[in-house]
Amino acid sequence: MQVCRTAGYYQHALFVSQAAAETEWYLDILLEDMQSWDDALAYLQDLPRQQAAAALKKHGKVCATMIMTIIIILIIIIIIIIITIITIM
Repeated sequence: MQVCRTAGYYQHALFVSQAAAETEWYLDILLEDMQSWDDALAYLQDLPRQQAAAALKKHGKVCATMIMTIIIILIIIIIIIIITIITIM
């Protein structure tokens, strides 16, 4: 897995980590290497409670930060749309 990650073969590393049931590696690859937040959250939802709790202890802050970033971007887009509409009127 480490060799695949280092070489940039993230999909291969994901496959190997999933086949080896290495939850931590799988999430590390999704979040750190691929920035695939949606896939990471979906994966967390499918984990047994104890594994999900352990993973959230490690990755929860990153996931929360990502969600807040998305919310802020959406708010900025909404503000721009509102300003554009007001300017056109």
